Order: sequence, then C-alpha cells, then structure tokens
Amino acid sequence: MNHLKGLVLGHLNRLKQYSQAALNQKQEGRAIIRVSINPLGEIISTTLLKSSGSSSLDNESLELFKRASPLPRPPKSLIKDRHHLSFVLPIDFNIKLYFSQKRNE
Repeated sequence: MNHLKGLVLGHLNRLKQYSQAALNQKQEGRAIIRVSINPLGEIISTTLLKSSGSSSLDNESLELFKRASPLPRPPKSLIKDRHHLSFVLPIDFNIKLYFSQKRNE
C-alpha cells in the first residue's frame, strides 16, 4: 500500500496548484483526504477528513483529485475481489516547496 500511496502522491504533486489568493495570504497547511478508487485508478469518491485550516487549500485538495483522475492503478493484490480501494492521504501546501518543485519541472 505504501508504494501505491507514494505513486499517487507523486502524481498529485505534479498537478497541485496554489490559488493566487492563497499565495497572497501566504496560506500553508495539510489537508487529510480519504479517496476511493476502482481497479482502473478512477476516483469513486473523495472526502475531506481534516481541514488544512484554509477553505481555499481544502477546496484545492479536493479539486486536485478531479484533475488527477485516473490515479495510478492499484496492484491486483490490493484490490483482490473488491470493487474499490480506499486510503487516506495528506495533501501538503508549502509555498517554498511549491515554487521549488515548479522550477524543477
């Protein structure tokens, strides 16, 4: 499961965006999201479990999953006979790291 989470977080980090308002207000934080995916990596649902402390960052956390779908496919060993797989991910917003990653793209 940790390998899949790492792949998903890498995929999400490439697509993460900061709104201009969040940048101007220097908002940072961590949202905790539960995501359910099907065997193809398509998102079935997302739920905000813990707020980042900023509605702008929380909204981006949820929108990020819409842009990122489909996610990397889960290994068959994790899906087995189920129709979906659910797991929890932290979505971190750090302005310095965000611009560092954008420069390296």
